[in-house]
Amino acid sequence: MRSDAFSQHRVEFPNDDGYLALGDLVDGYAVHVGKFEETARPNDWGAGDPQATLYLRDRLERARRLVPPDVRDELLVELEALDRRLRDSTEDDVDGRVLRDAGELRPAAAWWWRRLPVARLARAELPRERSP
Repeated sequence: MRSDAFSQHRVEFPNDDGYLALGDLVDGYAVHVGKFEETARPNDWGAGDPQATLYLRDRLERARRLVPPDVRDELLVELEALDRRLRDSTEDDVDGRVLRDAGELRPAAAWWWRRLPVARLARAELPRERSP
């Protein structure tokens, strides 16, 4: 269970408008990770939706560096669990399809940007694997 300090802690992101509540960022990431796990329902996601998940994870990584140590410890516990779920519902993107799809917005390529959705329209909409 999250502490009030964690749930209510707000993080300022340079070059962004205003502050974001840390709890809201974690909750948003959790919802997006849950979509990767939902293999039985009809697919209603496209390639942009997994990217949104990965950008959320980028923000959480930035937040991890900005928050006080007590909040950071709590954040790390939540991130470890969510990251494990993301890894379990993706596979290594050995061909770099996800990064190629990010194009000019290409991030620094943290591990989560090297994960490929296992199934769904999201995977089909990504650039194809390179031919041998």
